[in-house]
Amino acid sequence: MKNVILRPLLKLMLVVGGSFWSSASHSSIVLIDQFAVQRSGVNFFTDTFSNNLTPSQETATYSVLGAFPNGAESGGQLALNSDWGTLTANAPGQPRLTLGSQLLSNVNPANPGAGLNRSTTIDVTGIFSLVTPSGPLINGYGLQVQDIIFGQGQDRNVELDVQYNASFGGNVIRFLQQDFVNNTISTLGYVPFAPSAGADQIQLDISRLDAASNDFYGAYAFGSGGIFGALTTFTTPGTLFENTDFVRARFINYTEVPEPGTLFLVVIALAGLALSRRRKQSPASVS
Repeated sequence: MKNVILRPLLKLMLVVGGSFWSSASHSSIVLIDQFAVQRSGVNFFTDTFSNNLTPSQETATYSVLGAFPNGAESGGQLALNSDWGTLTANAPGQPRLTLGSQLLSNVNPANPGAGLNRSTTIDVTGIFSLVTPSGPLINGYGLQVQDIIFGQGQDRNVELDVQYNASFGGNVIRFLQQDFVNNTISTLGYVPFAPSAGADQIQLDISRLDAASNDFYGAYAFGSGGIFGALTTFTTPGTLFENTDFVRARFINYTEVPEPGTLFLVVIALAGLALSRRRKQSPASVS
Protein backbone atom coordinates (compact mmCIF):
# COMPACT_ATOMS: atom_id res chain seq x y z
CA MET A 1 0.00 0.00 0.00
CA LYS A 2 2.81 2.40 0.87
CA ASN A 3 4.45 1.99 -2.53
CA VAL A 4 1.08 2.47 -4.23
CA ILE A 5 0.80 5.85 -2.50
CA LEU A 6 4.40 6.94 -3.00
CA ARG A 7 4.55 6.28 -6.74
CA PRO A 8 1.85 8.86 -7.64
CA LEU A 9 3.37 11.34 -5.17
CA LEU A 10 6.79 10.97 -6.75
CA LYS A 11 5.25 11.44 -10.19
CA LEU A 12 3.44 14.56 -8.97
CA MET A 13 6.64 16.04 -7.52
CA LEU A 14 8.53 15.42 -10.76
CA VAL A 15 5.77 16.94 -12.88
CA VAL A 16 5.42 20.04 -10.68
CA GLY A 17 9.15 20.48 -10.30
CA GLY A 18 9.66 20.06 -14.02
CA SER A 19 6.99 22.61 -14.87
CA PHE A 20 8.56 25.17 -12.52
CA TRP A 21 12.05 24.70 -13.91
CA SER A 22 10.64 24.77 -17.44
CA SER A 23 9.07 28.15 -16.66
CA ALA A 24 12.33 29.32 -15.14
CA SER A 25 14.19 28.56 -18.34
CA HIS A 26 11.61 30.31 -20.54
CA SER A 27 13.63 32.90 -22.42
CA SER A 28 12.70 36.49 -23.14
CA ILE A 29 13.77 37.76 -26.58
CA VAL A 30 13.67 41.32 -27.92
CA LEU A 31 15.57 43.36 -30.52
CA ILE A 32 17.15 46.73 -29.79
CA ASP A 33 17.51 49.16 -32.71
CA GLN A 34 19.38 52.02 -31.04
CA PHE A 35 21.04 52.94 -27.76
CA ALA A 36 22.00 56.59 -27.32
CA VAL A 37 23.26 58.93 -24.59
CA GLN A 38 23.28 62.71 -24.59
CA ARG A 39 25.30 64.80 -22.15
CA SER A 40 24.43 68.50 -21.71
CA GLY A 41 22.33 68.40 -24.87
CA VAL A 42 25.12 67.02 -27.07
CA ASN A 43 25.50 63.49 -28.41
CA PHE A 44 27.79 61.54 -26.10
CA PHE A 45 27.35 58.04 -27.54
CA THR A 46 25.15 56.34 -30.12
CA ASP A 47 25.05 52.70 -31.14
CA THR A 48 22.85 51.85 -34.13
CA PHE A 49 24.05 48.22 -34.09
CA SER A 50 25.17 48.40 -37.68
CA ASN A 51 28.77 47.12 -37.52
CA ASN A 52 27.76 43.47 -36.82
CA LEU A 53 29.92 43.42 -33.68
CA THR A 54 28.10 42.49 -30.48
CA PRO A 55 28.83 44.19 -27.13
CA SER A 56 30.77 41.06 -26.15
CA GLN A 57 33.15 41.83 -29.03
CA GLU A 58 33.41 45.55 -28.16
CA THR A 59 35.13 45.22 -24.80
CA ALA A 60 36.48 48.77 -24.85
CA THR A 61 32.93 50.13 -25.19
CA TYR A 62 30.72 47.81 -23.14
CA SER A 63 30.79 45.75 -19.97
CA VAL A 64 28.47 42.77 -20.50
CA LEU A 65 26.39 40.70 -18.08
CA GLY A 66 26.20 37.31 -19.77
CA ALA A 67 27.56 36.85 -23.28
CA PHE A 68 26.33 37.64 -26.79
CA PRO A 69 27.07 34.98 -29.42
CA ASN A 70 28.65 36.13 -32.66
CA GLY A 71 25.91 36.98 -35.12
CA ALA A 72 23.52 38.38 -32.49
CA GLU A 73 23.95 41.79 -34.15
CA SER A 74 22.76 41.95 -37.73
CA GLY A 75 20.89 44.29 -40.05
CA GLY A 76 20.97 47.25 -37.68
CA GLN A 77 19.54 45.36 -34.71
CA LEU A 78 20.96 43.53 -31.70
CA ALA A 79 19.12 40.47 -30.39
CA LEU A 80 18.69 40.31 -26.61
CA ASN A 81 17.94 36.79 -25.37
CA SER A 82 17.75 36.33 -21.60
CA ASP A 83 19.05 32.76 -22.03
CA TRP A 84 22.41 34.39 -22.84
CA GLY A 85 22.38 36.18 -19.50
CA THR A 86 23.98 35.39 -16.19
CA LEU A 87 22.48 34.79 -12.76
CA THR A 88 22.05 38.09 -10.89
CA ALA A 89 19.87 39.44 -8.08
CA ASN A 90 17.79 42.57 -7.81
CA ALA A 91 18.08 44.88 -4.80
CA PRO A 92 15.93 42.69 -2.47
CA GLY A 93 17.98 39.65 -3.53
CA GLN A 94 15.48 37.95 -5.84
CA PRO A 95 17.29 35.93 -8.56
CA ARG A 96 17.18 36.98 -12.20
CA LEU A 97 18.75 35.71 -15.39
CA THR A 98 20.02 38.99 -16.86
CA LEU A 99 21.61 39.95 -20.15
CA GLY A 100 22.94 43.50 -19.91
CA SER A 101 25.32 45.89 -21.69
CA GLN A 102 26.74 48.80 -19.71
CA LEU A 103 28.40 51.71 -21.51
CA LEU A 104 31.91 52.08 -20.12
CA SER A 105 31.83 55.84 -19.59
CA ASN A 106 34.37 57.36 -17.21
CA VAL A 107 33.77 56.99 -13.45
CA ASN A 108 37.29 57.80 -12.25
CA PRO A 109 37.33 60.86 -9.95
CA ALA A 110 40.82 61.65 -11.26
CA ASN A 111 39.08 62.85 -14.45
CA PRO A 112 36.04 64.69 -13.05
CA GLY A 113 35.05 66.41 -16.30
CA ALA A 114 34.67 63.16 -18.26
CA GLY A 115 31.80 60.71 -18.30
CA LEU A 116 28.23 61.25 -17.14
CA ASN A 117 28.96 63.43 -14.13
CA ARG A 118 26.86 65.46 -11.71
CA SER A 119 27.58 68.76 -13.48
CA THR A 120 25.74 67.68 -16.66
CA THR A 121 22.24 67.01 -17.90
CA ILE A 122 21.83 63.43 -19.10
CA ASP A 123 19.45 61.70 -21.50
CA VAL A 124 19.54 57.94 -22.15
CA THR A 125 17.39 56.45 -24.93
CA GLY A 126 16.72 52.92 -26.09
CA ILE A 127 14.60 51.99 -29.11
CA PHE A 128 13.31 48.42 -28.98
CA SER A 129 11.17 46.26 -31.21
CA LEU A 130 7.67 46.05 -29.79
CA VAL A 131 7.57 42.79 -27.83
CA THR A 132 4.94 41.89 -25.24
CA PRO A 133 6.58 39.97 -22.37
CA SER A 134 4.91 36.73 -21.32
CA GLY A 135 4.25 35.32 -17.85
CA PRO A 136 3.87 33.71 -15.46
CA LEU A 137 7.32 34.76 -14.24
CA ILE A 138 8.46 38.38 -14.06
CA ASN A 139 10.43 39.27 -17.16
CA GLY A 140 11.12 42.35 -19.20
CA TYR A 141 13.48 44.60 -21.10
CA GLY A 142 14.56 48.20 -20.75
CA LEU A 143 17.10 50.73 -19.51
CA GLN A 144 19.00 51.43 -16.31
CA VAL A 145 20.98 54.47 -15.19
CA GLN A 146 23.24 53.50 -12.31
CA ASP A 147 25.07 55.36 -9.56
CA ILE A 148 28.64 54.05 -9.87
CA ILE A 149 31.25 54.27 -7.12
CA PHE A 150 34.75 53.96 -8.55
CA GLY A 151 36.19 50.54 -7.71
CA GLN A 152 32.92 49.27 -6.20
CA GLY A 153 30.19 49.28 -8.85
CA GLN A 154 26.57 50.40 -8.47
CA ASP A 155 24.79 51.11 -5.21
CA ARG A 156 21.48 52.28 -6.73
CA ASN A 157 19.80 52.73 -10.09
CA VAL A 158 16.70 54.00 -11.81
CA GLU A 159 15.13 51.59 -14.28
CA LEU A 160 12.47 51.81 -16.99
CA ASP A 161 11.08 48.50 -18.27
CA VAL A 162 8.48 46.91 -20.44
CA GLN A 163 7.64 44.15 -18.00
CA TYR A 164 5.31 41.25 -17.26
CA ASN A 165 4.54 41.40 -13.55
CA ALA A 166 1.43 39.76 -12.09
CA SER A 167 1.62 42.11 -9.08
CA PHE A 168 0.79 45.01 -11.41
CA GLY A 169 -1.88 43.22 -13.41
CA GLY A 170 0.27 41.71 -16.16
CA ASN A 171 2.07 43.65 -18.90
CA VAL A 172 3.11 47.16 -17.89
CA ILE A 173 5.61 49.93 -18.53
CA ARG A 174 7.18 50.39 -15.12
CA PHE A 175 9.55 53.05 -13.78
CA LEU A 176 11.35 52.04 -10.58
CA GLN A 177 14.32 52.69 -8.32
CA GLN A 178 16.54 49.98 -6.87
CA ASP A 179 18.59 50.61 -3.71
CA PHE A 180 21.29 47.96 -3.26
CA VAL A 181 22.44 49.47 0.05
CA ASN A 182 19.06 49.13 1.77
CA ASN A 183 17.90 46.20 -0.42
CA THR A 184 14.70 47.88 -1.56
CA ILE A 185 12.76 48.56 -4.77
CA SER A 186 10.43 51.55 -5.09
CA THR A 187 7.91 51.71 -7.93
CA LEU A 188 7.85 55.31 -9.16
CA GLY A 189 5.06 54.74 -11.65
CA TYR A 190 3.52 52.22 -14.03
CA VAL A 191 0.91 52.08 -16.77
CA PRO A 192 -0.66 49.16 -18.67
CA PHE A 193 1.33 48.17 -21.73
CA ALA A 194 -1.06 49.39 -24.43
CA PRO A 195 0.70 50.06 -27.76
CA SER A 196 -0.93 52.44 -30.20
CA ALA A 197 -2.43 50.96 -33.37
CA GLY A 198 0.21 50.11 -35.97
CA ALA A 199 3.15 50.56 -33.58
CA ASP A 200 6.12 48.23 -34.04
CA GLN A 201 8.69 49.98 -31.79
CA ILE A 202 8.90 51.51 -28.34
CA GLN A 203 11.26 54.27 -27.23
CA LEU A 204 12.30 54.26 -23.57
CA ASP A 205 13.96 57.33 -22.10
CA ILE A 206 15.59 58.16 -18.74
CA SER A 207 16.68 61.77 -18.36
CA ARG A 208 18.13 64.24 -15.92
CA LEU A 209 16.68 67.52 -17.12
CA ASP A 210 18.40 69.89 -14.67
CA ALA A 211 22.09 69.71 -13.75
CA ALA A 212 21.26 71.35 -10.42
CA SER A 213 18.88 68.51 -9.48
CA ASN A 214 19.47 64.82 -8.81
CA ASP A 215 16.04 63.90 -10.25
CA PHE A 216 15.85 61.40 -13.13
CA TYR A 217 12.58 60.96 -15.05
CA GLY A 218 11.30 58.01 -17.06
CA ALA A 219 9.35 58.43 -20.30
CA TYR A 220 8.15 56.32 -23.23
CA ALA A 221 6.65 56.63 -26.70
CA PHE A 222 5.36 54.19 -29.32
CA GLY A 223 6.40 54.41 -32.93
CA SER A 224 6.54 52.79 -36.32
CA GLY A 225 9.40 52.78 -38.80
CA GLY A 226 11.47 55.11 -36.63
CA ILE A 227 8.72 57.75 -36.29
CA PHE A 228 7.54 58.24 -32.70
CA GLY A 229 4.75 60.11 -30.97
CA ALA A 230 5.27 62.49 -28.08
CA LEU A 231 6.92 61.09 -24.97
CA THR A 232 4.72 60.30 -21.96
CA THR A 233 6.66 61.09 -18.77
CA PHE A 234 6.13 59.56 -15.33
CA THR A 235 5.60 62.37 -12.85
CA THR A 236 7.60 60.90 -9.95
CA PRO A 237 11.38 60.95 -10.48
CA GLY A 238 14.09 58.70 -9.13
CA THR A 239 17.23 60.15 -7.55
CA LEU A 240 20.88 59.42 -8.29
CA PHE A 241 24.26 61.03 -7.48
CA GLU A 242 23.77 60.07 -3.83
CA ASN A 243 27.29 58.84 -3.03
CA THR A 244 29.14 59.42 -6.27
CA ASP A 245 29.83 61.99 -8.97
CA PHE A 246 29.17 59.58 -11.86
CA VAL A 247 26.46 57.43 -13.38
CA ARG A 248 26.51 54.85 -16.17
CA ALA A 249 23.81 53.68 -18.60
CA ARG A 250 22.83 50.13 -19.48
CA PHE A 251 20.23 48.24 -21.56
CA ILE A 252 18.95 44.92 -20.23
CA ASN A 253 16.72 41.91 -20.81
CA TYR A 254 15.92 39.58 -17.93
CA THR A 255 13.80 36.69 -16.69
CA GLU A 256 12.89 35.82 -13.11
CA VAL A 257 14.34 32.60 -11.66
CA PRO A 258 12.24 30.86 -8.96
CA GLU A 259 14.11 30.49 -5.71
CA PRO A 260 14.86 26.82 -4.84
CA GLY A 261 13.20 27.18 -1.43
CA THR A 262 9.97 28.36 -3.05
CA LEU A 263 9.98 25.46 -5.48
CA PHE A 264 10.62 22.95 -2.66
CA LEU A 265 7.75 24.30 -0.51
CA VAL A 266 5.30 24.26 -3.42
CA VAL A 267 6.17 20.67 -4.33
CA ILE A 268 5.94 19.49 -0.70
CA ALA A 269 2.61 21.28 -0.18
CA LEU A 270 1.10 19.69 -3.29
CA ALA A 271 2.46 16.28 -2.34
CA GLY A 272 0.96 16.63 1.15
CA LEU A 273 -2.39 17.59 -0.33
CA ALA A 274 -2.35 14.55 -2.62
CA LEU A 275 -1.48 12.26 0.29
CA SER A 276 -4.30 13.68 2.38
CA ARG A 277 -6.81 13.15 -0.41
CA ARG A 278 -5.62 9.58 -1.00
CA ARG A 279 -6.04 8.73 2.70
CA LYS A 280 -9.59 10.06 2.69
CA GLN A 281 -10.43 7.93 -0.37
CA SER A 282 -8.81 4.71 0.94
CA PRO A 283 -10.97 2.11 2.82
CA ALA A 284 -10.28 1.68 6.54
CA SER A 285 -7.53 -0.86 7.25
CA VAL A 286 -8.32 -4.12 9.07
CA SER A 287 -5.88 -5.35 11.72
